[in-house]
Amino acid sequence: MADDDEDMRFSDEKLNTFYQEFMGLSERFDAAEARELERDVREQARDDVIRVNTETMQELNANTATLVQAWADAESVVRVGSKLGKLVKWLSGLAFIGVIFAALVDKFGGS
Repeated sequence: MADDDEDMRFSDEKLNTFYQEFMGLSERFDAAEARELERDVREQARDDVIRVNTETMQELNANTATLVQAWADAESVVRVGSKLGKLVKWLSGLAFIGVIFAALVDKFGGS
């Protein structure tokens, strides 16, 4: 039986090989775990940035809504003013024609 126990023992060289393999695997595992942790931190940071950006954009939209509405109203006023200007120009053209017609009537057919 004592011989069987001796046969199951590993030499120092074999134990050292096992230890080196274990340490290599341990380092690879630690590196993989560190990469996974780093990836999780980056994903969390990205999610936080997206959340803050979304909140900021919503706040900006809310704060500038009245300014945007005022700009749209000003554009409408300009369009209405432009249409009124065209109407006045058209009416002045009619007045000019009316003045010429009145002058012709006075000159040639007036009573």
